[in-house]
Amino acid sequence: MTEQQGAQQGAATRQGGKDKPLDFAAWLAQYRRGSLAAELSDKMADLLLAVEETGKKGSISLTITVDPKSNDGIVEVSNAVAVKKPQLPRPAGHYWLDGDGGLADSPKDQTALEFGGAR
Repeated sequence: MTEQQGAQQGAATRQGGKDKPLDFAAWLAQYRRGSLAAELSDKMADLLLAVEETGKKGSISLTITVDPKSNDGIVEVSNAVAVKKPQLPRPAGHYWLDGDGGLADSPKDQTALEFGGAR
């Protein structure tokens, strides 16, 4: 998107002054030259793949912060994107305590069986 296109879209969001509410979708498309909208699209695609893979729910959140910077009507607009992807269950392992602060694959009082090679 060129700067001129962004300026035109930005002007379109302000048409009508106080009588017309902000067109958020148009504003989001031009905010930071579309980089936030592109980031959200990429993260949404990743989230959808993870939901499909796991069969579990996930979420994506966009936080827009508006911070007044002067009495002249200037505000700073910042954002944060948070994604909670579902995870596949991770298998657990079972071990025995070895008495020395470690883990063992078998009980310490069990004798290991020796197997010869194939006959």
